[in-house]
Amino acid sequence: ISEISSPSREEMKLLVDKSTDTTEFFLSVCEKETTPLSNFISEASREALDLVSRMLEFIPSKRITLKEALSHPFFK
Repeated sequence: ISEISSPSREEMKLLVDKSTDTTEFFLSVCEKETTPLSNFISEASREALDLVSRMLEFIPSKRITLKEALSHPFFK
Protein backbone atom coordinates (compact mmCIF):
# COMPACT_ATOMS: atom_id res chain seq x y z
CA ILE A 1 0.00 0.00 0.00
CA SER A 2 2.82 2.44 0.75
CA GLU A 3 3.71 2.26 -2.95
CA ILE A 4 0.37 3.73 -4.02
CA SER A 5 -0.80 5.73 -1.06
CA SER A 6 0.99 7.36 1.80
CA PRO A 7 -0.67 9.56 4.38
CA SER A 8 0.19 13.21 4.41
CA ARG A 9 2.22 14.57 7.30
CA GLU A 10 -0.94 16.21 8.66
CA GLU A 11 -2.83 12.91 8.52
CA MET A 12 -0.04 11.11 10.33
CA LYS A 13 0.00 13.74 13.06
CA LEU A 14 -3.67 13.02 13.70
CA LEU A 15 -2.96 9.33 14.24
CA VAL A 16 0.41 9.23 15.97
CA ASP A 17 0.76 9.63 19.70
CA LYS A 18 3.43 12.29 20.01
CA SER A 19 4.82 10.70 23.15
CA THR A 20 5.79 7.39 21.48
CA ASP A 21 9.20 6.42 20.23
CA THR A 22 7.72 5.48 16.87
CA THR A 23 6.53 8.96 16.00
CA GLU A 24 9.48 9.76 13.75
CA PHE A 25 9.18 6.43 11.98
CA PHE A 26 5.53 6.99 11.18
CA LEU A 27 6.12 10.58 10.12
CA SER A 28 8.91 9.42 7.80
CA VAL A 29 6.43 7.11 6.03
CA CYS A 30 4.49 10.08 4.73
CA GLU A 31 7.61 11.50 3.11
CA LYS A 32 7.89 8.55 0.74
CA GLU A 33 7.15 9.28 -2.90
CA THR A 34 4.22 7.22 -4.11
CA THR A 35 3.47 5.61 -7.45
CA PRO A 36 0.18 6.48 -9.12
CA LEU A 37 -2.43 3.74 -8.84
CA SER A 38 -2.79 3.77 -12.62
CA ASN A 39 0.77 2.41 -12.92
CA PHE A 40 -0.38 -0.78 -11.20
CA ILE A 41 -3.70 -1.21 -13.00
CA SER A 42 -3.25 0.70 -16.23
CA GLU A 43 -6.27 -0.89 -17.89
CA ALA A 44 -8.64 0.48 -15.23
CA SER A 45 -11.06 3.25 -16.12
CA ARG A 46 -10.81 6.69 -14.56
CA GLU A 47 -13.93 5.90 -12.52
CA ALA A 48 -12.41 2.64 -11.22
CA LEU A 49 -9.21 4.41 -10.22
CA ASP A 50 -11.16 7.12 -8.44
CA LEU A 51 -13.27 4.58 -6.54
CA VAL A 52 -10.26 2.50 -5.46
CA SER A 53 -8.29 5.56 -4.39
CA ARG A 54 -11.24 6.78 -2.31
CA MET A 55 -11.51 3.34 -0.72
CA LEU A 56 -7.82 3.46 0.18
CA GLU A 57 -7.95 6.79 2.03
CA PHE A 58 -5.66 6.55 5.04
CA ILE A 59 -7.95 8.38 7.47
CA PRO A 60 -11.15 6.35 7.94
CA SER A 61 -13.37 9.42 8.25
CA LYS A 62 -12.19 10.57 4.79
CA ARG A 63 -12.76 7.15 3.21
CA ILE A 64 -15.74 6.63 0.92
CA THR A 65 -18.73 5.04 2.66
CA LEU A 66 -20.45 1.92 1.38
CA LYS A 67 -23.50 3.94 0.34
CA GLU A 68 -21.33 6.46 -1.51
CA ALA A 69 -19.34 3.66 -3.14
CA LEU A 70 -22.45 1.93 -4.41
CA SER A 71 -23.66 5.16 -6.04
CA HIS A 72 -20.22 5.93 -7.51
CA PRO A 73 -20.13 6.52 -11.30
CA PHE A 74 -18.05 3.34 -11.68
CA PHE A 75 -21.20 1.28 -11.07
CA LYS A 76 -23.40 3.19 -13.51
